[in-house]
Amino acid sequence: LIICEDTLTSFQRLAKYWRQKLNCLVIGITGSNGKTTTKDMVAAVLAQKYKVHSNLENQNNELGLPLTILQAPEKTEVLVLEMGMRGLGQIAELCAISSPNIGVITNIGTTHLELLGSRENIAKAKWELIESLPAGGTAILNTEDYFSMKMAMTLSINKVFYGLVGKYAKPDLCASSVRPEGINFTSFTVTVDRKSCPVRLPLPGEHNVLDALAALAAGYVCD
Repeated sequence: LIICEDTLTSFQRLAKYWRQKLNCLVIGITGSNGKTTTKDMVAAVLAQKYKVHSNLENQNNELGLPLTILQAPEKTEVLVLEMGMRGLGQIAELCAISSPNIGVITNIGTTHLELLGSRENIAKAKWELIESLPAGGTAILNTEDYFSMKMAMTLSINKVFYGLVGKYAKPDLCASSVRPEGINFTSFTVTVDRKSCPVRLPLPGEHNVLDALAALAAGYVCD
């Protein structure tokens, strides 16, 4: 037993200490939709080269995120952390614990509109992840998302854009020739730095292609 005045605060402080002790790369992921799928895909891509630890299922809140960090093995090289929120300031608190180097925003929609009041407030809450990144950090953003591209115009840090048609900006990684294969697979071609390769994704739908592009962008940023 460890006796303390506030169990949540102590738990989070322990997680912050362990994150610093690990001295690993941290990738934070948030968004209105697709967080968990994207987190799992990012972890799968980076596990091809690094020792990766990530959230179990969607344990992404003020308890789940520190629990994830504290469960990370000592030799972890990359922490992939999904971050959820129910109000302003909450992602900033998760970032204060985890100190992310790379931030991924899948999209900015209307989830939790009843709590935040407007899409502008939702965007502000999600953007706390990007604002927490260090000077040498990288933001990975979706060109099909209006608010992400609007707010990206003010960024001075590194930016990597991904998308399908590049509705609001030109993507650095783009998918073309997207087509379903049966009911469970989607095929597409990904292009980056003028190089292309085919992808067969074991998930249906363009929304999952976007999540896969976010994961491929994370792999691109991490070599």
